[in-house]
Amino acid sequence: MRGSLPRLVARVISKSEIAGQNARVFPAPLSPKEPRVSTLGLLLQQKAEAGVDYPANIRLEPPLVKTTLARVPADVRTELKDYLRER
Repeated sequence: MRGSLPRLVARVISKSEIAGQNARVFPAPLSPKEPRVSTLGLLLQQKAEAGVDYPANIRLEPPLVKTTLARVPADVRTELKDYLRER
């Protein structure tokens, strides 16, 4: 039976080899106090920093959620969603 590539490449390291080094294998977890920035938030921040130099053909729109159209009548809602979608 042949070993798969990840098994052939993987190397087992004992804890004593790692104990001397103060290296973390995994990144530190995000604490709940640190705000998470969405992709849209990052793009809006880049747009604000670039100012006039930001490309005019890139349009950033907030996501359309159910609560946005909650009070709209059902028969008009589907048509309105079609208008709001970019084609």
